[in-house]
Amino acid sequence: MSLRDFNDWWRGRGIPSARMGLSALLTELGADFPEELLQRNLGLSLSDQYWICPDGSGLKWKDINFFNNDFDEASLSIEPFAVDGKSAVATPDNTSDGNLPKRWVCRNGTRALLKGGSSYGQEPYNEVVATALHRRLLKEGEYVPYALEGEGANALSCCAEYLADEEEYVPAVYVERVLEQAANRNDFEHYLDCCEALGVHAARPALERMIVCDDMIANHDRHRRNFGIVRNVETLQCRPAPIFDSGSSLWCDVGTSRLAAGEHSFVSRQFFESPAHQMLLVEDMSWFSADALEGFIDEAIGILSANDALLARLPYLRDALAWRVGRMIDIAEWG
Repeated sequence: MSLRDFNDWWRGRGIPSARMGLSALLTELGADFPEELLQRNLGLSLSDQYWICPDGSGLKWKDINFFNNDFDEASLSIEPFAVDGKSAVATPDNTSDGNLPKRWVCRNGTRALLKGGSSYGQEPYNEVVATALHRRLLKEGEYVPYALEGEGANALSCCAEYLADEEEYVPAVYVERVLEQAANRNDFEHYLDCCEALGVHAARPALERMIVCDDMIANHDRHRRNFGIVRNVETLQCRPAPIFDSGSSLWCDVGTSRLAAGEHSFVSRQFFESPAHQMLLVEDMSWFSADALEGFIDEAIGILSANDALLARLPYLRDALAWRVGRMIDIAEWG
């Protein structure tokens, strides 16, 4: 661990510079840079167990962490020790990744993440479509379920916190640094080597399920911060993280004219840009059930049709999604 590595990790825990509405948020809170919010937040997060304890503050993790305390209660505890005389802004919103607008809420002791969409407002609906797909093919705990809140283009996706209060999410970008990559190992194989070194022996089947599901819904944003492992910070035991954040899919970044022209491909990001190349990594599809997908296309279009902004796109989305699902059924059948 070098100082540069530490600083990269620390900045990576904060709001990215590409977050929609970031300038307005910084102005509202009187901050110059996103990193300043990290300090005023004491680094507290709902993704891991790390924080800054000001010298002499007397603050205790049990009194201020977001897993066991409501966010406003944590703010009251932190405010007297805010950085540079500026008031505390203790909320897990300040340590949330991703470019779309999002916020955490605490409801009756349950933490939930609300996330918006971009131009068509399609991403929240895509999360619900992905949940419908995952529910048909995967086991409980292998994916994070999403629901909708609100209506039309302004609807939000909502998912509950999936980490326990002794767990942290470790993105793949850090997992793959555990070992030096051998010259004869590609990125996928190297990632599996790193997982094995951490005691994650079920990494391959989890990755294969993710690749297959992402392929069917054309997820173009499964970068190395959007998958990884979950580690217990007390025992250091690790497991594959459930599939989450599937909203950047179903051609939400593609104009309607391109969809009408028959667009059904996409650029993948897990290990290879080519979805076909990436599918060659999948060795076992015995878990895949074509029967379980009966009616899925209709269900997906029904979910998307609740957003009036998508109505003109629905026939083309149906055709593109049917093509990808049909292709996957053929791959599973013929190998």
